Amino acid sequence: NDMGLYTCASGTATATTHLNGPYVRVADNCGAVDESGTCEDGIDLGTSTGTDCAVPAGASPGNTHSARSCFYHLNRIKEKGRYWLPERTWLSQSLTANVNINNTCNAFWNGTVNFYRSGGGCRNTGEIAGVFNHEYGHGLDQNDGGGYDNPSEAYADVTSILEERTSCVGRGFYMSGTCSGYGDT
Repeated sequence: NDMGLYTCASGTATATTHLNGPYVRVADNCGAVDESGTCEDGIDLGTSTGTDCAVPAGASPGNTHSARSCFYHLNRIKEKGRYWLPERTWLSQSLTANVNINNTCNAFWNGTVNFYRSGGGCRNTGEIAGVFNHEYGHGLDQNDGGGYDNPSEAYADVTSILEERTSCVGRGFYMSGTCSGYGDT
């Protein structure tokens, strides 16, 4: 389910994840996510240093920080959306999240959410919760029953602000710092 819970017929059976659930499907440009473990012990996606296409030792090429973080945060915000807007069928459909796109300094919504690798003075946007929530906000704006609001950027920012409970949207986007407005970093 959206919480990563599953049941198995036997404790010795194998459990597998591709980070493709009922509400979020991750497509990592570094490669496929294909991790497994026993039902009894669960699936340990591990940890790794680095960014972009860095993965834990021995892991599949798509088991990146972006894939794991995106899957978690988008599932959480969609869960809240389903609670508050149960009549919006878009929230119950699978949302594709493309991560580690070979470009830098941006993310965008086009019916899917799309996140770029690090470079050009920017961090990997697929590793920043505020950016996930902002791009999801564009999707919610388009699918909330009233079409796009004007300005849609404000709608997406407010969505991120409410989810993170912080006034700085996308903190950490720039490697040199973010949210230095009005002299208050």
